[in-house]
Amino acid sequence: MRTIIVENEKPILELMKLMMERNEYLEVVGEYTDSKEALNFQGK
Repeated sequence: MRTIIVENEKPILELMKLMMERNEYLEVVGEYTDSKEALNFQGK
């Protein structure tokens, strides 16, 4: 499952990314600290 992470606290964002990358069913395709930026995500 392709996943994007949106979290305004950078340390928490990094922790979430590490945790999600351990799950073989998740693929982190974007990470954002700004929700407006995330809404513009175009994905591949």
